[in-house]
Amino acid sequence: MKKLLVAIAAVLGVLILAGGAAMDRMNAFTRVDGELPWACEAISLPGSAEDIVIDRLRGVAYLSVLDRRSLGGNRSVRGVIFALDLNTDPIGLSLPLAEVPAHLHPHGMSLHQDEAGNTRLFVINHPRDRDGGAPEAVEIYERRDDGLLHHLRSVSSGLLNSPNDLQAIGPEQFVAVNDTGAANGFERALEFLFGAGWATAVHYDGRSVEVAAEGLAGGAGIAYADGRFVIAETQGKRLRFMTMEPGGRLSESARVAMPGFPDNIDADASGMLWVAEHPNGIALGRHFGDADYPAPSRFYRIAPDGTDLELIAADSGRRHSAGSVAARHQDKLLLGSITEPRVLVCQLPKGESP
Repeated sequence: MKKLLVAIAAVLGVLILAGGAAMDRMNAFTRVDGELPWACEAISLPGSAEDIVIDRLRGVAYLSVLDRRSLGGNRSVRGVIFALDLNTDPIGLSLPLAEVPAHLHPHGMSLHQDEAGNTRLFVINHPRDRDGGAPEAVEIYERRDDGLLHHLRSVSSGLLNSPNDLQAIGPEQFVAVNDTGAANGFERALEFLFGAGWATAVHYDGRSVEVAAEGLAGGAGIAYADGRFVIAETQGKRLRFMTMEPGGRLSESARVAMPGFPDNIDADASGMLWVAEHPNGIALGRHFGDADYPAPSRFYRIAPDGTDLELIAADSGRRHSAGSVAARHQDKLLLGSITEPRVLVCQLPKGESP
């Protein structure tokens, strides 16, 4: 009996230590006080703007909007792309898609623009039932003379197993990051609790999709600036800077540790990178289940070579919960969220303007 009790105590001790380590890794004890330091206009939406990309040539921001809370219990919820005209006062809100799609569950987006101003919007579109075997897709839209986005084509592949974000690198080419590589619930738990790296980045060259990088600890965001791709490894709590080799493979050049869980990344007109971060993973999880429970947000700026990581602002979640993206245009910073049914358009101080 004594040996049994010792064995039980040992097992319990291991479980307690493992649980404590997991809680620590999830930043369960991290507190964020205060709120955003800027004057911000809140524009109401029928869902949350998880990602935002800006056509800086025209001063138009595109929002990936979906009622993600309702989606959990109703797969028929339809998402939408909104456009914000940042040149007008008040800011104009419109629907830029020429045709209303039969099904749209938008997630990450990217914009490709050539020197002549020809513009294409790339949108990750999740199937109605992500566990039902239906393919994930990337929808490619083209902006035409009528100012609307017309659908060109869909790209699907089994290698797009759980795409979260993408970066356009040509009129039809892109690199996308998957947020998981787990094959079952146990592996998903290892990713979530211990940052196991099974996710991939994939490259589409206009003809086929190929794996570009393996071993990512949850790819949630990707951007490109100054010849480098930067990937937000959410479960790894880091940014990974990579360059593309001939053939589309990505090779690592640097890593930057983050205190929390990075999400989307936006490169502004000067090439500086803006990173949204979830400081407390446990609070974020509780927020998904209870809209009244705040999930804090932090926003950073970092140079495209991975130097000079700077905390720009933080919010306790009382004003802006589950912040997922910060996209800058001139003296405005647009903030989106995984859950909040609005977008914030914040006025930066004059010294922050390019």
